[in-house]
Amino acid sequence: MTKGIFFMGKIRNRVLIKWILMNVITFMIPVVCALCNYFICNTLIMRKTEQVNKFMLIQIAESIDKRCSDIYTLSKNFLVDRDFSCYKFITTNHTLFAQRIWQCFKQLNIANKANSDIEVMLYLPQSEYIVNSYTANTVQNLYRSMLFNQKIAISQEEWLLQLCENKENSFYILDTLSYSHYGTDCLTYMSQALDSTKQYTGWLYVSTPLKFIETLLAGSEHGMETFLILDENGNLLRSFGENLVPENLVLFDEGTVKFSIGSES
Repeated sequence: MTKGIFFMGKIRNRVLIKWILMNVITFMIPVVCALCNYFICNTLIMRKTEQVNKFMLIQIAESIDKRCSDIYTLSKNFLVDRDFSCYKFITTNHTLFAQRIWQCFKQLNIANKANSDIEVMLYLPQSEYIVNSYTANTVQNLYRSMLFNQKIAISQEEWLLQLCENKENSFYILDTLSYSHYGTDCLTYMSQALDSTKQYTGWLYVSTPLKFIETLLAGSEHGMETFLILDENGNLLRSFGENLVPENLVLFDEGTVKFSIGSES
């Protein structure tokens, strides 16, 4: 009798264990399926996000390249224009000088109407004169105007040093190479204008405020939060959006860049 009860107890225990296992398996199947779906969906979303980011980066890069091309082309066109010959402005005849300055100003004003967000400025050190898309006046008068409007807080000598601080013909991201946008970060192509004898020099600045990049980011459909501009050596020039500092930066030959920000890469 005792053996029969023990045998029945073992059978009942096995049935109970099988029942528990079946229920556990039954409950685990949806959990496993849900986890699989989560990882698959997460992978697809990450891949899609990466594709969208690459597409947006290409569009923004093309817009910036086009703006740089427009600035560079405009600068070169003015440098070969006779109305911008530095030699023409070296004269003791005030009437003739005023006529040539007026002709130069009209050219810059027409260029500004065609490209309203691009400012062209010509600085003539020998004549102590500045002509841009909006005005033409002596360095002293323009400095007083900036000082009166509280756009500048340095001396006139320091301001002129800023204008000639960079000697290489190149693109710069600075807030000091524009009269109308002084104090605002601008993408500027700075070039030295020389006459045929290289005796008389001038400086030509073609600038556009960097706000156009912020407009590109704000107008993006998916709302990119951060955009970084790096030079060819991987140094951070400007960042837009969230203030992130790239770390462990690696440059590849094909022009791509890999870096980490905190724990993300």
